[in-house]
Amino acid sequence: LSPDSSVGGWLRKKWKIVDGKRCLLKGGSNFWSEPFNEVIASMIADRLGIAHVNYWLSYEGKHHAPMSVCEDFITRDTELVEASSIARVLEMQDGESKYEHFCRCCESLHIPEYENSLDEMLVLDFLIANQDRHKGNFGAIRDAETLEFLGMSPVFDCGTSLRYDTPDVYIEPDLNVESQPFCSFHNEQIGLVQHPERFDLTVLRGIDEEIRTMFSDERARAYIPESRVEQIIQVVTTRIAMLEQQFAQMQMGAEEAPELKL
Repeated sequence: LSPDSSVGGWLRKKWKIVDGKRCLLKGGSNFWSEPFNEVIASMIADRLGIAHVNYWLSYEGKHHAPMSVCEDFITRDTELVEASSIARVLEMQDGESKYEHFCRCCESLHIPEYENSLDEMLVLDFLIANQDRHKGNFGAIRDAETLEFLGMSPVFDCGTSLRYDTPDVYIEPDLNVESQPFCSFHNEQIGLVQHPERFDLTVLRGIDEEIRTMFSDERARAYIPESRVEQIIQVVTTRIAMLEQQFAQMQMGAEEAPELKL
């Protein structure tokens, strides 16, 4: 398959016109989890009101191989500036964290609402245990003519998550999963969320049945056994409970913090 030269990553992919729209189709690796993970991430983001690229499934070829499909979110009038480029705008200062440095770079470029967008990305990545949120798969969108920044990109490229590369019997739902781009582990990185009160996690109730419905398609069952489906669901529901507890602790800490007297 022949992707556009600007599309990175190692999974098989191709561009295709779907209902008159230019879409990217992307396959899976050993356990075929990635296409389904993209759709699960979309389900969660939809419910939480997180700005994201919407993904759906397509089954391609004579073997009905699962592929995720998403519409190109960049137009002829816009361009994506990757986080790696944003982070090079300013030198990191002594004692400054990766997150603080990146925020300072966003401030210097006048990127609107960057803090809220980072909150959304960090929350979604925690819930799906995303192991591959590097500085090449998030960034900001700017006008291609004026070079004015319009805001951060919607969340995209979430396939490398939900223990995608782990055999069923070794999947641990509450494992402290390695993370990127600001901290080494999600349990630490989720503490960077600035406004946890924005996220009503109760809207995720029933997400397990929505996931089961997706996997009920006989074409999906040919690639993902029922045992793995249940493990994936357990990862999602366990991490929702973990995040609820984390946010409760963060809120309690904020309430107990001494009031600053000016």
